[in-house]
Parts: sequence; C-alpha cells; structure tokens
Amino acid sequence: MYNILFIGENLSLIYKIVNYVSAEISNCRLYAINNTQEGSLKTISSCVPDIIIIDYNSKNISSDIILDYIEIHKLNKYYNSVINISISPIVNSKIIKRQFKSRYICISDNFYNLKKELQDIMNYTNITKIEKINNEMKKIKYNFSYVGTKYLSDCIYLCSMIRSLNNINLNKQIYPIIANKYHKSINSIKTNIIRATTNMYYDCDEETLSKFLGYKFIYKPSLKEIIIRIINNIDKV
Repeated sequence: MYNILFIGENLSLIYKIVNYVSAEISNCRLYAINNTQEGSLKTISSCVPDIIIIDYNSKNISSDIILDYIEIHKLNKYYNSVINISISPIVNSKIIKRQFKSRYICISDNFYNLKKELQDIMNYTNITKIEKINNEMKKIKYNFSYVGTKYLSDCIYLCSMIRSLNNINLNKQIYPIIANKYHKSINSIKTNIIRATTNMYYDCDEETLSKFLGYKFIYKPSLKEIIIRIINNIDKV
C-alpha cells in the first residue's frame, strides 16, 4: 500500500483527487493533507509518505522550497515520487533543474495524467525495492540459484508493504499469496524458503551475519528476524 501526502491549500481540489485515486488505484491511500509549509516539511522529514502530490498553485506553499528541502537533506526516497499538479499549464522556464526527477502535470481537464504518473512511480518503486531486497540478501550469501531464494525475495517485498511486522503470520498472510503467484502449494513455498535459508546459514560466516543483523547471536536468527532486518536496511537507503 502506497501512502500519499497531499500538500496544498485548495482542499476542494484535493478531496476530488483523493476520491478519484481511491476509486481508480486500489493500492494507494491518503496518508495526510498538509496546508502549511511548516507542516509539510515536518511530515516529509518523517519519510513515512511514499508519494508526495503538491498543488503548484498554492499561494503560501512553495513547491521549490519543498523540493529544495528534499534535495538538501538527501531524502532520496522522494527523488522520483513528487508530483506537482496545476489547474493551468506550468511555464517550463519557471521550473528549476534539480539532481532528481520532479514531475509537473496539468489537471485542467481530468485526472487521467495524474493516474498515469502515479502508476509510473509505483512501477519504478516496485522494481527498485526488489533490487534493493536482492542486494541485501546477497550480502549474507543467499544463493539465487535456489528457487526458495526467489520465493523469499517475494516474501520480503510483500512484508515491506505491511506497516507492522511484529504479529505477522507468514504461513497465513504471505505464503498463500506467493503460492498463488507461482501455482505452488503453500507447503512447497515454505519448504523451499527454509531450504534456501538453511543453505545461507552454511554459506555465510557468523561474523558477516552478526554484522548484518547488528548483534552477536548464540542461536541462529529466525527467518522473521532476517526479513525485518532486510526491510529496515532498504528503508534507510
């Protein structure tokens, strides 16, 4: 689920967009609406929202200040996920060139262009997140020649979409989704993930694994511990 932060003073327009996005894109939801500059920067600094939509026509909120804040503080989570919207065409000469991509669209007629931009961001984010997950798994010697490693990569990706992982039940909440994707039984998914993880324990030396987890262990860490650590690591990147 993608959390969207709306920034702007035209609440009527924002509510129309919220209703449209809710109806058209099932995996997007409203995280917050900020109608002040200070409130917007505070919310952005938390790095909780996944996508930021800014009303470019707001009188007391500067899109440039918000984008400067993202650039100065190197909040790379938002380097491809900020959309500036306007009810009138945006003059290109007023757009400041930056080190990251900021999207500008006119929504005078309808919100279809906004839908396309949101879908593009989500597709890009999905690919990037999977690459990050795989890179983290390679650090602790997960072998991608095992099918269970691929299943686990999907498992971690699905878990990363859940706000709290403390009480997650992999058998009931995650493995059935992966089993359906690959047309396998839940038991097959679980068995192959366990096999891949067992081989990781043999291939990865204790010092490397301890450094990765951030603590020394007596007993081998659980699969859930590894999943949570990988998710925490990719969220920091």
